[in-house]
Order: sequence, then C-alpha cells, then structure tokens
Amino acid sequence: MSTILQLQDAAMVELRPTIVLLDTPSDDALFEQVPERCRSQSPRSAGNEIRTPDDEKVYGLKLLQRIISEAHLRSLSKLIIPIPVISWTSSSSSSSSSSSVLGLVQRCIELGAVDVATSPLSAAGVLNLRKCIYKAHQDAVREQRMLMQVRRGRQRSWVGVSEGKPYAYLREAMVSGLMKHICRPGDGDERISNVQLTVSSERRAAIAVAVGQWSFNAHAFTDDELIVAAMVMFRHALDMPELEHWRIPPDQLINFLVACRAAYNSFVPYHNFRHVVDVLQATFHFLVRIGAIAPFADSSSAPEAQPQVAAAEKSPMASLLEPFEALTLLITAIGHDVGHPGVNNGFLIKLNAPLAQLYNDQSVLESFHCAAYSQILRRYWPATFEDSKMRHLMIASILATDMGLHFEYMRKLESTQRRLEEDNSVDGWNGRMVQEQKSLACSLLIKCADISNVVSVFRIAWAIYPLLRCF
Repeated sequence: MSTILQLQDAAMVELRPTIVLLDTPSDDALFEQVPERCRSQSPRSAGNEIRTPDDEKVYGLKLLQRIISEAHLRSLSKLIIPIPVISWTSSSSSSSSSSSVLGLVQRCIELGAVDVATSPLSAAGVLNLRKCIYKAHQDAVREQRMLMQVRRGRQRSWVGVSEGKPYAYLREAMVSGLMKHICRPGDGDERISNVQLTVSSERRAAIAVAVGQWSFNAHAFTDDELIVAAMVMFRHALDMPELEHWRIPPDQLINFLVACRAAYNSFVPYHNFRHVVDVLQATFHFLVRIGAIAPFADSSSAPEAQPQVAAAEKSPMASLLEPFEALTLLITAIGHDVGHPGVNNGFLIKLNAPLAQLYNDQSVLESFHCAAYSQILRRYWPATFEDSKMRHLMIASILATDMGLHFEYMRKLESTQRRLEEDNSVDGWNGRMVQEQKSLACSLLIKCADISNVVSVFRIAWAIYPLLRCF
C-alpha cells in the first residue's frame, strides 16, 4: 500500500493511473477458506470490524479489498486499477475447478475489482489491460474538467485559483464531495461500510498503553492503528454511566471513525487525520487530568503495572466540565478539521474563493468544518447530531480554533480570571453565566490541544516541525 500511494503521489498532476496485478490462486482448497458469509453476502451487508491479520487466509483477496478501500477513502479510485490475475491451466477446465474459478471471479468483482485477468497473459489480455488504463485516465480527466471552472483564463475551484499546482485537483474533488453531502444530505456513502481494519493484538496492546501517556506519538501508528487509538479513547469515555444515552455499538463507532478519516486527505501535510487523532489524544489527556473523564489505565496489563493517568485537583473552571462536555470535546477533536484543503483562511479570502464567499470571509474553514462534520454526525452518530445543546457546544468549540480569533479568547480568559479572583468560586454564578463559562472552558481546551505539538516530548515535537514549516 505504501508503494502504491507513493506512485500516486508522483502521478497525481498528470492523472496517470497505476495498474495493480494481484496474483490470486484459484485452487479449490484456497477458495474453500473464504468464509461462507463472504460468499453468500454482498460486502456491503457485513458490518465493519477490526480484524487480525490471520482472519482471512486467501492470498490476494484481502489485499484486493484493502487496495479498493484505501483508494476510495483517498479519492483515488479512478486512478488505481486493481486486477486479480487467476492462474488458468488445462486442469482448470474440469467442472469442479471451473466452478471454483468462477466463484473466485465473482468474489473479486463483488469486492470491486475493475476486471479479472488469467495467467499466463495473452496478447488479448494485455490489450484489455491497456484499455482499462486508458479508460481510467479518461474518467479522471473528465472528472477534473467537470470540477474545474475556467474564468478569466484561470481555473477556479472551491479552494481558490489553481494554476496546475500539485494536488489542486484533489483539493477540489475533496471539497466538492463534502459540499455535495452538505447540500444533498440524502446521498449515502457506501464506501464506509466496506472498509476492513487490520491490526494485530500486539499492536492493540501497544496502542492502549500509548493513549494514556503524554508522549503519545501519532506518527508511530498506521491509519488503521490511529482508528483503534480513537476507539480506545471514545469507549473509555462512553463507559461512564453519565454517557449511557450516547453509547453506540462497536461497529457503528468504527463506521463513524472511518467516515471521519475519509473526510481528510493524506496529501495535506499537516491538517490530516493523523493531526486530529493527535489533538483527540491531547484533549483526552487534559480531560482525564482535570477529572472530567474517569482515570485511564491500560486494561490489558496487571493493575500494579498499569500506567495511571490520575485526575488533578479541580480548579473552579474545571469543575464546570462534566462528562457531557467531555464527550462533546472528544467528538469535536476528531472532526474539527474535516475537509481541510491544506490552505488557510487568509489564502481563501485573498483569492476571493467560493468558500470564502459562502461564509462571508468570517472563519471560513472553521465554518466549513462545522457544516461538513455535522453531516458525518447526522449519518453515523445521529444521537449527537440531534442533541442541540451538544451540537451548539461543538460548533462553538470548532469556531474557537480559528487563530484569527485568538486574542478575543485571551481577553475572555482574562475577564474570567479577574472574576474568579473576586468570587473565588463559581457557586454564585447564574445559569447563563455558567453556560457561557462552560463554552469558554471547552473552547480553551480544544485550542490548547490543537496547538499542543509545541509542548510535546521534544523528539515528537521536532519530528512534526518540518510539517509546520509547510505553512
């Protein structure tokens, strides 16, 4: 997968397709290892789950499914052409062998293979591969032309003016796709339910330890492992009795997290899924330390060996935050940069980009993140979307990540500090003031988590520094 994505990084500007030939045995014994539920059901009907690498033994099929899933999630489905190659010998003409081969071909097509070839490749087979490549290139060019509008001799898109810069096409595809879901909320996203996550039991144990430590390094984990890390944090919070109303089954939680990951793109150097999981972990750490979430320990180790993250003595502001606000902040953290195109508000406003026009030059990206993320919540975690109090607090917290408003929040914090010096507690505050200060506390926490990389362990902060220089 790393090799495929590296090839695509170099070929995105020219929209050059990559064809992937997968050697797929057709032996009866190997095909028998395909679980019966996989042969009898459409892949869309099976719920998401985290699998260990030994869950599926058939060589080629697991890799085929992974390639197709990742290509869809990274908006590269038209440029990556996975084609299983099935060995076809004279012995394959028997009725039983022929049935096995046809069953394998059907399974490959169900998983999303563009075509199925036979080995050894004939001249006709090679010609068919060239046709697939040509068609993929033409489809990608056609989509690019549809997305780009030519005005005054320059190409304009949702994210500004494109002059053939790398990734401009993908930025446009990403933002346009999210805009479509905002404007047409009835459109489903069938990519999500077909994603399979593969993480070994050893890595899960390492992740469970890492999320409880300030030295958490998001760059030490794969994309699938980052989803497992997010699951650990959400499930720990949702185990609290006060949050029973918002609990969802594990497969639904995976769907939600995969949908979030699908809304970020790896070609954005910094504001990608890895960044938001890092922000989620910092937020989680803060909430545990102030006692808004129960103390966290890795449940896979013995109690005496568990790394405890204990709650500190609560300050007056921390006492305002209850499990409800804690869950809202965790939800905010994982989605606060949904759809980030890799450019900032100043860039969009200066170029008078459509996104800037849509939000009247005010917190452009943050407003877009809120709108796009709300649709993810609506489809994959409806209880959070339907709770108006949670949604309003989430929106306020995302808007607070606009650094253009930073000094406004510093003035609010200074005002609150003066009030606390006079009152020394929050007991005398009325209901409206309490809600305002709760919102301020949430905003300040997410702001701190969002820029917390500068106070990470030095080796981690230094590793992230080259990415920050991109901006």
